[in-house]
Amino acid sequence: MKTSDLGILLNRISYGENSLIATFFTEKSGIQKYLFLGGKKKVGNLFPLGIYELTFYKKPSSDLGKVDQAILVNSMNDIFNNPIKSVITFFVAEIIYQSIKSEEKDSELWFFITNQINKLELETQVKTYPIFFLLNFIIHTGLKPLVEHNNSGYFDLEQGVFTSNPINLSRSINSEASSVIRNYFLEVGVNFELLNKHSSEIIEILIFYLTIHTPNFKGSKSLKLAREILN
Repeated sequence: MKTSDLGILLNRISYGENSLIATFFTEKSGIQKYLFLGGKKKVGNLFPLGIYELTFYKKPSSDLGKVDQAILVNSMNDIFNNPIKSVITFFVAEIIYQSIKSEEKDSELWFFITNQINKLELETQVKTYPIFFLLNFIIHTGLKPLVEHNNSGYFDLEQGVFTSNPINLSRSINSEASSVIRNYFLEVGVNFELLNKHSSEIIEILIFYLTIHTPNFKGSKSLKLAREILN
């Protein structure tokens, strides 16, 4: 039976000479993988963070559906014309792809991600975008660390807490970069001078935090993309 859904492209790999296996975060069914026979010829490249109207077939017993058609429905004109934004789409898609595995509908996360995509299209401060995406993604996926009190100096990454008494110093950070992260989670405002000064360190801390708290999360590709964005 032919079915339709909206899907955000997170990952695609070649399958044979002309086909693709594509992973989408879908509006109705969470993470889904589809075989797109002849996909390379039909639509050229599928773009990371493109929101597609998908028409597909999928048996209830199968993990892999078959896409018949994928139509891009969101505006990505500025993203296509901005090299840094284009790299950011790969970065964001990789973070989501590594983090979200559920095949269940998640309306709140769908709303958050689609808003983030629309924001990227309009964003003018592109080099800070990955930081704010990571901070808000951590909140929306339920991984927001606890802050014991406003002056907690150490970010204990393993325990997921800002504290004055970290359990494991080797996995705890006390720096200007970690204070920017703490203050964001406290909602007391962002020091943009410090954020811009320590942008690379902030991203590295947040990706390492996701690596610790997200099963099977591999951050090496995300870090490489982040460095390309910030350079």
